Amino acid sequence: MKGKKMLALAVLVTGIAFVGCKEEKKEETAAPTEQVATPEVETTPTADTSETSLDWAGTYEGTLPGANSDIKTTVVLNQDKTFAKTSIYVDKKAGEKFEEKGTFTWNAEGTIVTLKAEGGEAVQYKVQEGSLLQLDQEGKEITGDMAKLYELKKK
Repeated sequence: MKGKKMLALAVLVTGIAFVGCKEEKKEETAAPTEQVATPEVETTPTADTSETSLDWAGTYEGTLPGANSDIKTTVVLNQDKTFAKTSIYVDKKAGEKFEEKGTFTWNAEGTIVTLKAEGGEAVQYKVQEGSLLQLDQEGKEITGDMAKLYELKKK
């Protein structure tokens, strides 16, 4: 009889230990997981691009061809993605002057900026080492003999 009591006691102790372990695991898995909100971050290209590897902020100047007059153009790109653009028509009597301000954005590849003036049309420039190359209305490089005439040099 003593052997049966010992066996029953051993089974009881084992059962209690087993239940205790199971309950511990339940508590671990039942504990709520804390959700941490991740802020949305503006993505920047990870490879070397004009945006990430060139010193692009600054003043660019040049004389661009126009339909009726050459246009002395100055573009200032600021680090905070704002710009100022001044255009002076060279061949006009009074030297008509136009000033625009606004913001610009980079394309996904980090090579082209699109300047959007307040109330004006968007203009695209390819950012190169020491210069901006004005692109056509479709965002393509101007080719041929006149291509170099659309370049603004950094000052």
